[in-house]
Amino acid sequence: MGTFNYPHYPDLKDRTVLITGGGSGIGAAFVEA
Repeated sequence: MGTFNYPHYPDLKDRTVLITGGGSGIGAAFVEA
């Protein structure tokens, strides 16, 4: 397996985040994990 580079969002540290859209983009990556 290769190394994955995930984006980092320092402004969101210690915050609740709602990720929608599991069909594409960041939502798809989150659902896959």
